[in-house]
Amino acid sequence: MGYFTIRRIYYSSSEICSMAGISARQLQIWERSYPFLRAVKNRSGRKCYKPDQLDFIKKIKELQEENLSDERITEILESGRAVSSHSVPIDPCDTIVSQVKEGLLEILQIINRAPED
Repeated sequence: MGYFTIRRIYYSSSEICSMAGISARQLQIWERSYPFLRAVKNRSGRKCYKPDQLDFIKKIKELQEENLSDERITEILESGRAVSSHSVPIDPCDTIVSQVKEGLLEILQIINRAPED
């Protein structure tokens, strides 16, 4: 029987920092500089980040390594243009909807499979 992966909708600050290779302090600074990085808070009051925000964070890191100003980075990310290798999704809802759709299609495939003897 096949298994499907459950995609995370939110990540903690420490998970985001670890995956992006930045410090918690750097994340806090970027939250103030880039409004689209605002985290939501869960019921316990902890910050949570969407997977597409990780893409933004990685892109910010990449652009800063190219010595671009915060203003220029904001322009690039808000316009949706990618200066280098990976693209940045503009609408976070599109990303979540597509992830949910993929998950539902996987579930449907499992349900429709003939039972194994």
